[in-house]
Amino acid sequence: MGTMGPPYFLTMRRKRSFDDPGGYPGRVPPQKAEVLPLLATAQPSPPAPTLTLDPIAVREVLGPHYDEHDLGILRLDVLAMVRQLEIEIENGVIDKRVRTVLGRLLRDWLDPDEVARLLRLGGRR
Repeated sequence: MGTMGPPYFLTMRRKRSFDDPGGYPGRVPPQKAEVLPLLATAQPSPPAPTLTLDPIAVREVLGPHYDEHDLGILRLDVLAMVRQLEIEIENGVIDKRVRTVLGRLLRDWLDPDEVARLLRLGGRR
């Protein structure tokens, strides 16, 4: 029985790319030429949304000495639920189910200002 050769990915020849100095010097690919002006005029992305959770609800669910990682996961879960609700409000089709995170109503986790913002968002329709 003979020995097997090296894995296939080791035998493949490396393709030259446009960014490779040994590739095609002085030549810009057409796709890159079209994209560069768009990147120069692109608007900066909006800041990441911040969400302040109710500290009493956090202590009741996670305990008085909670792990920051657990708090981060909780914050992302609540933020995802809020974003889903915002999308439903914007589309004018709100699901009638009760929204809970870790067994608590969504409103229990939110700051009253955030609840008011969501209500105002729904009032604009």
